[in-house]
Amino acid sequence: MSEFKYTGEEVTVELVFNVARLLEANGIPCILINDCMHDIFGFDVAVTDIEFVIPDDLMDKAVDVLRAADFADDPIVPQGELKCRPFRALCERARGRDITRFEPIHWFHLAGEDAPDEFHPELCLHQKSDYFWNLPDLVLGPVNENDPHFMLATDRRLPGMMYYGRLNVDIPPIKVPRPARYVEAMMLLCARDAHTRDRGAQWALEIQLLRDLYFDRGCLDELLRMECFYPQFQVWWENLCEDDTMPANEEGYVTALRWMEEGYLPDTLFPWLCEEEDPFPGYNSPRAVITELA
Repeated sequence: MSEFKYTGEEVTVELVFNVARLLEANGIPCILINDCMHDIFGFDVAVTDIEFVIPDDLMDKAVDVLRAADFADDPIVPQGELKCRPFRALCERARGRDITRFEPIHWFHLAGEDAPDEFHPELCLHQKSDYFWNLPDLVLGPVNENDPHFMLATDRRLPGMMYYGRLNVDIPPIKVPRPARYVEAMMLLCARDAHTRDRGAQWALEIQLLRDLYFDRGCLDELLRMECFYPQFQVWWENLCEDDTMPANEEGYVTALRWMEEGYLPDTLFPWLCEEEDPFPGYNSPRAVITELA
């Protein structure tokens, strides 16, 4: 098992690696998402938090492992509460200003401040079933280049080198979702949260970021081609090639409606944001739309 102990380091590639190695050494497979993943994919973003997705049934074990490694998750004292990003999200929910977003099941406080808001960074843990139910079970250890779902952050097909882009080859394995699988997961989240107040705007933004990397900056060329996507997602991605709005056009709505009708989508994580009106105005019902356009 890893003997790593957290001693107040700020967010670096080495810290990301040490957390991933600590989790996996204790039998907890993980994939990296959000800021760090965006950076690895080549998007010019300030890396603030470290966020991992882990199996649902290993969440309690992961919390125990990280506490034992001296990561702090004590309640924030009142004068510091607004410096904690996840705590701020809870405050916004209480005030009715919440939006769809990645919400960690558990988080730990890291050193440093992120100007200009002066939030301190967080180490966040997310349940796989909340956002990536379309992916197979996470596994320990590295994955090979032909894995259809996950890839290493050192993969040669990722752009450049840190910062921004793939990690140096001497960094031990850190796993991320393959870009196409990530986009597909965000499409599913757009559909799942179509009835919420913001229509799943965060998930649409995630897709927009990768679309811009692919179409505007020429990154991820081998990883976001049409053939990289599963058939049920290809029409949606094809339409995004021509229209950068999300959902791109009527086909996106129809796809979401079909998934709803087929029971492919779990319940939203944000029931307090749900609205009664039809998220697809102008359509009588999912069945009517699918029948009409079939």
